[in-house]
Amino acid sequence: TKITQMANPGYKAQGFLSLGTLYFNDGATILEKAAPLATSTKPSERQQYEVEKGKALDSFKKAQGYLVQGSSADSQNADIKEALKQVNEAIATHSKK
Repeated sequence: TKITQMANPGYKAQGFLSLGTLYFNDGATILEKAAPLATSTKPSERQQYEVEKGKALDSFKKAQGYLVQGSSADSQNADIKEALKQVNEAIATHSKK
């Protein structure tokens, strides 16, 4: 996280991109592990899926925050734009009931 405190906008943007990617991947991993619970016939397992989905959404929102900061540091960075698009799509998809 120290790289995000640097004065160089390019390095700062890359630091935020790395942090955003880390949190996005964490959220995706949580959802991947919880996926079997989503279609379970047991109400307790479906509830557990909702809990895990909430954790994943929290990770996606952290990723979104870091990517927005990275975009502020370097608004032309295509990697940040693409990552932010993916994060926004994941949030929209998993925020639906």
